[in-house]
Amino acid sequence: MKKILTPNGRVPEAFARAGVVRTNGPVEAATGAALRQIACDLDCGDLFYFLLRRCTGLLAIFCCARMFPGSNGIPEGGDSMEMARMESAAGRLTYEDFLLFPDDGRRHELIGGEHFVTPSPSTVHQRFLRKLSSILDDYVSEKKLGEVFFAPLDVVLSPHDVVEPDLIFISNERSDRLTEKNVQGAPDLVVEVISESSRRLDKKTKRTLYERYDVIEYWLADPELGIFEIYRRDEANKLVKAAEYEDAGKITSPLFPELIIDLENLLKTG
Repeated sequence: MKKILTPNGRVPEAFARAGVVRTNGPVEAATGAALRQIACDLDCGDLFYFLLRRCTGLLAIFCCARMFPGSNGIPEGGDSMEMARMESAAGRLTYEDFLLFPDDGRRHELIGGEHFVTPSPSTVHQRFLRKLSSILDDYVSEKKLGEVFFAPLDVVLSPHDVVEPDLIFISNERSDRLTEKNVQGAPDLVVEVISESSRRLDKKTKRTLYERYDVIEYWLADPELGIFEIYRRDEANKLVKAAEYEDAGKITSPLFPELIIDLENLLKTG
């Protein structure tokens, strides 16, 4: 077995026990139980440098902060500017990196390999989403059109694009994109419920992302402002705004024939 060296020159025994081999390139084997065993046996510094070479600086900081709550995720003597440089040099994050993010109640997503974090949703957000999800799920189930899912559920559009939409609809024609753990490919419909912290991300960044992939319709709901927007594919295959409602209106979609959603009722808090 080749030696694994951390910057302090030591070869942690946990690496050898896990069967990990290191050269100057990426780690060749360290997943699942082996990685958990490594985390239990290393101090913050060794774990950080192990993860840094395996993935990226940002992810190494996240994991170390999670495993060592008393630290800020950076080993003693670590330079934050150097960490940023290493993060940039490491390249884009992947779904494999994404799976190591902490389960901290916030929404973690990858877009173009860049990590986006948004706070947990408000009660207004949750009430609105619950009502909309119930309406769509009842209709889709009755008509046997497919399935409706809501967050958290990973939608893997590419190795570098992994999102957790508030709500999605997968038609029967796209049922092969469903796996036990996630969705592999674009849903027919993506719904995002906007909050103040996610407005720019939802309206610009994600709309561009969903347009690039095979999303047929994108619904943007802002219950705090009472605005509901529908983006639909045009003749040029672009996601363009097809309808906008404010406070009231009857929402319809070709994806759900005969279904009419009363926005005013949807916005009621009671």
